[in-house]
Amino acid sequence: MQAGMFALLPTVDVDALASRLWESLIAVAVTLVVWRLATLAIDRLFVRRFAGRFIPRAITFGALCKSSATVLAVIAAILALLHIWGMDITPAIWSAGIVTAGLAFGAQAVVRDILAGLSFLFEDVYEIGDAVEVTTTVNSVVAGTIENLSLRLTVVVDESGRRFAIPNGNILMVANANKLAFGTSFTLMLPLRASIDVLTKQLVEIATGACAAAGIGPATVNVYVSDVGLDAATFRLDFPTSLTDAAARSRIREHVVAKVQALGWLPGAAPKPGIE
Repeated sequence: MQAGMFALLPTVDVDALASRLWESLIAVAVTLVVWRLATLAIDRLFVRRFAGRFIPRAITFGALCKSSATVLAVIAAILALLHIWGMDITPAIWSAGIVTAGLAFGAQAVVRDILAGLSFLFEDVYEIGDAVEVTTTVNSVVAGTIENLSLRLTVVVDESGRRFAIPNGNILMVANANKLAFGTSFTLMLPLRASIDVLTKQLVEIATGACAAAGIGPATVNVYVSDVGLDAATFRLDFPTSLTDAAARSRIREHVVAKVQALGWLPGAAPKPGIE
């Protein structure tokens, strides 16, 4: 009787089961490796390109990219496991496509805003603190200072203190007073003898003093980190002012270099007493 009952149970192919388990482990391992490489590449891109600009904004977009990579890795791993265990994944793919199409159709405005926000990041249209005039799709013009920039919204504060939250997809044109057609821009590679924040603040003070010494002011100076190495960092100094006089641009460069040499950051002059 008991032998007959055991005979009715399905037989298990141990070799096939072990093979599928091994293939599943390989699929999961490959997915984890690809996901890790993708997150490292995203971190490297955002750190090297945007670390010296607006760090919270770069973190926001970097987190979005890493979250998207995680979701794609999980979906790929699930589909691979279903295929390994002999399940038909065609209905799952069709269902995912239908759900995605439905969500995209129902959230067209959100998708448009996010894509516009991504384009603003990579095209470097404006930064936090820039003085702008924003023309929107409702034929209105908002003039003020950029207070915040997210995936969906750009927040502008006007002279009266009113905050305008503008969906990125509704922005038609931006006039940025901090990105003029003429200006002075150059880079300096400095040893990392202090934190990035300290070096950036000192360079801003030096560059502002250089503009005043050249008879130009008041001028807004932007200092970015364009590259970072193990023991040095490359800073980019932008002077968003209409410097059409080549002599004035040359005086600014000479003043900045002389001050940096006086601090002992560059060879050519001994540091002043009390300055590290």
